[in-house]
Amino acid sequence: HITSESAAQAVDEDTLRTWYEANSDLFRLQPQLHVRDFWLPMGAETRDIERLIETNAQREDIETALKARGAQSLAPDGLLPANKLLDYMGGPPVRALSFAASGDWYSEVQDNGRAMYVVLVSRSDPPAPAFDPERSDIKEAYLRAKGDDAFRTYLDWLKSRAEITRDLK
Repeated sequence: HITSESAAQAVDEDTLRTWYEANSDLFRLQPQLHVRDFWLPMGAETRDIERLIETNAQREDIETALKARGAQSLAPDGLLPANKLLDYMGGPPVRALSFAASGDWYSEVQDNGRAMYVVLVSRSDPPAPAFDPERSDIKEAYLRAKGDDAFRTYLDWLKSRAEITRDLK
């Protein structure tokens, strides 16, 4: 049960280190993505572009076909953090490419009729920072996780003692 909660609770370094190693992804910096974006003018023909992507044609062949149809690029050519890419292409492509593999394409036809094609050229996934027992965010995250666990245990205890019925109508 949760009897009290205090950010000043003492946590020994070994416990904190063990928890940090198991949860280091929580502290990892966001990946940097190198993308090439291509924006086609309204009404441009895209069937052959889609066919090239579906048949896994070489990236250079797809880019050549896009440029031949007047495609323009907005994003800088180089590694950028995902939140900076949002400024150039919006949320859906950035979310999709954040989990994609190098060489994967994202395409979208927007409401205004413009087509956007984005390829993930490369990505850089920075490692989690080294453990430092003096970092307060590590201790705060540990205490928050332990508090969440205690609260979940308490809710499960309450549920086990209550008669809960669901109306499925």
